Amino acid sequence: MNSVLLNDYFKLGLDSESEGIEAPALVNTFRTAPVNQNSLHNKVTFKIPKQGLLTKDSGVVIQGELTSTANVAATVSNNVNVVNGILGSIKRSTLLIDSKPLIDLENPSFLENNRMYSRNNPARLLDIHRNLLGSGFKTACDDNVLSRDQATLAQNRGQESLDARLATVVEDDAGNEVFTPTREKLSTTTNQNKRYFIPLSMLGCNFLRYNSLPVYLMKDRDIELVLEFDSDATNWSFNSSTTDGMVASGCKISLDTAELCSTHVLLDEETEKEQRQMLQQEQASYSLIESYLVKGVFSTDAKNVQSNDLYRINLQNRECHKLTWCMRDLDGVTDGNNPLANQIALSLGDESYNYRVNGSLVFDEDIANDSVVFYLNSLHNNGSGLKVSKTAWSHTGLDELQNKNQTTGAGKVYDGCFHYQGLDLQKGNGSGMVFGEGTTMRTPLELIYQVTPVSDTNPDQTSKNHDCFFYISASKLLKISPDNVVISF
Repeated sequence: MNSVLLNDYFKLGLDSESEGIEAPALVNTFRTAPVNQNSLHNKVTFKIPKQGLLTKDSGVVIQGELTSTANVAATVSNNVNVVNGILGSIKRSTLLIDSKPLIDLENPSFLENNRMYSRNNPARLLDIHRNLLGSGFKTACDDNVLSRDQATLAQNRGQESLDARLATVVEDDAGNEVFTPTREKLSTTTNQNKRYFIPLSMLGCNFLRYNSLPVYLMKDRDIELVLEFDSDATNWSFNSSTTDGMVASGCKISLDTAELCSTHVLLDEETEKEQRQMLQQEQASYSLIESYLVKGVFSTDAKNVQSNDLYRINLQNRECHKLTWCMRDLDGVTDGNNPLANQIALSLGDESYNYRVNGSLVFDEDIANDSVVFYLNSLHNNGSGLKVSKTAWSHTGLDELQNKNQTTGAGKVYDGCFHYQGLDLQKGNGSGMVFGEGTTMRTPLELIYQVTPVSDTNPDQTSKNHDCFFYISASKLLKISPDNVVISF
């Protein structure tokens, strides 16, 4: 074949910028500044470009900036939390189409933790931490035989701590706290802030992982993304070099530098024209699974005293696929040195629970075994268990001998963390359908929950108040017509 004729078969490059923009089936990235900023409510609003198909590679770029004089010092070790990084700063995300909410999710970080630490292998998880969110739940085992007494070697060998090269707070051989610089500071000065990227799929738009959104059909309607940030910096960042750690007002998200980076697959003019003509005759339907949060509270009692509660969640005849729930500290983070920054799901003690779905108990006997809890959450995650440190799960006496993190102090008490409960409400036929695969909730879903605190130190589970987060995944249908947009359940 004559090399001159190669262009008749394929192109190895683009002839010009204009050709690249107009070429069909080409992925384009649009960088969009906020159309509105509200410093009082700490939120920004973006308008998504209505071109082609919005893909899963879309996301927002944000920066954190230090506001406290003490935290801007050159020697400061400041960073986002090591669990989910900058994602923990998102308090609420809302996707509006023609002023109607398609997605409205509070605290998306806890829901994403359950997915992120189960669906990804360790290498992929490290890529997400390092290159996107700035986090990294990484531990190191101490096997330094020379520095230890041989008599206690069996007890101390293999002790686990947050990695000094990545996190902040570690212990020396004598058990003393050692504050080490973070690998990547959130901000070194007020003018040198690290930029982070959060995919829209982590902000409640999970449907983008499977299907692109046809935004080109919203010709005359606005598509807005509204992000509200947490104003309490201790809920998503930390500082290990100062006496008081990160204070609530010591760090904030820079609203001025926030940016939407959306990727779109452009369609040729003939295809778009044909699709719009079809809208004149019938509606275009886009089905998705929406996740939203229902919040409750729970208070534990004294050690070895059982507490119980009944939660009734009105799901309004929606077709539900999954339920994820977890507890976190309602009183917030009191120590700004803590690299976990209140972004963990807590175990409250010895628990037992059961569900009532459409008037019938799901299990004949209450679930009271930790292994069964882990198994049920694995089923909820399509057969994948959470890939976290062993000491993030357990707080038994044996672990107290083998785990450096059992002592009180900044960043070392994470026993009992990552304790998620999950219930799969799908019918189990594996069809993958949005409508028809879930369970239609004709009566409120009930959760019967009892817990008995078993530890009052390391961790202290007694007499504490907790947020109870219930994440519901339910079917939703977006219908687009020339006259209006209809969002139905």
